[in-house]
Amino acid sequence: MSIRSVIAKFAFGTAMIAGMVGMAAASPVSATYYLNETASALGSGPYATVTLTQYANYVSFLVTPASGFAFANTGGKHWEFAFNTSNAFDDAQIAVTGSAMSYFQNAAGNSFDVAGYGSFDHAIEFKSGVGSGLSAAITTPITFNVSKANIALADFLANGSGAFFASDVGNIQTSQTGNAVYKTPDTPVGPNGNVPEPGSLLLLAVALGGVAVTRRKAK
Repeated sequence: MSIRSVIAKFAFGTAMIAGMVGMAAASPVSATYYLNETASALGSGPYATVTLTQYANYVSFLVTPASGFAFANTGGKHWEFAFNTSNAFDDAQIAVTGSAMSYFQNAAGNSFDVAGYGSFDHAIEFKSGVGSGLSAAITTPITFNVSKANIALADFLANGSGAFFASDVGNIQTSQTGNAVYKTPDTPVGPNGNVPEPGSLLLLAVALGGVAVTRRKAK
């Protein structure tokens, strides 16, 4: 094989890799977490699931109570959902979406205390008119977008108490309510998880494939 042919094939392969990596980077990336810690007698968790999906310039949130649980409206240092962003994204735009707009809204302010779990940068609250405690038994998932150029999953951080997310939930059967949080990076990865980006994984796969082909030709 001539040197020119080798160079041409290398250039073609590089272009293919770049295109594939570009496609991977453009695809949404998701991570799921469980609110599985509480200081209240809520019963066995997890108490809610939080799924983040990263797009080009925003991250969407889907917060769903577990079976047998609902969002509680108990007031005080209890928010329907609270979270943190890194400093560069503290001014991101937050908009409740879909069916959640009937019950929830972005809470005004920049510091939200959660009993037992410290302070958070942002919060989603019930709209006025929603019954107190578990009287409304709202199980409609909270959906909202956090928008700003270049925002990513890694920009959602733990607060000073080590909590990433918090929610005020209640056990429908026992009527017990309380804050539930996600603290330990357990399932599948947390914002501080040590996981390669999709593009990096793709490059690794292509590189390994190239090594395998080279070894076969050398035999």
